Amino acid sequence: MATVNLTSTITSTNLTSDSLLSTVLKSATVTQGGISRTNVTAVVGAPLTLIPHASHSPGAYVYLKNAGSLNIYVKIEATASGAVYDMFLDAGSWALFPWAADTSDIRVYASGATGCLVEHGVFE
Repeated sequence: MATVNLTSTITSTNLTSDSLLSTVLKSATVTQGGISRTNVTAVVGAPLTLIPHASHSPGAYVYLKNAGSLNIYVKIEATASGAVYDMFLDAGSWALFPWAADTSDIRVYASGATGCLVEHGVFE
């Protein structure tokens, strides 16, 4: 078991007349998996279940990075209510976000059948 320190810092001295500084630190325990890479060949209408909720505990943090050359579309789908929350990752972009992992699977699809690679990890 390992611990990952997740740090997010936002700073600006010219955004407004006041300086902006915000730092959030969260320690997360890695209980399984680590970072993986998955080729995505699923296209619109048939997303791939990348991270099933049944494999993780509520309160997890998810890291996603589009390591390919085409766009990746991310769906966080609540299977019980049918609610869908969408995210778009263009080539090279990434996201780190909290995930309830209660009834919501994380599913992805690509803008083309080749050239899509997702780097992902779940920290609990």
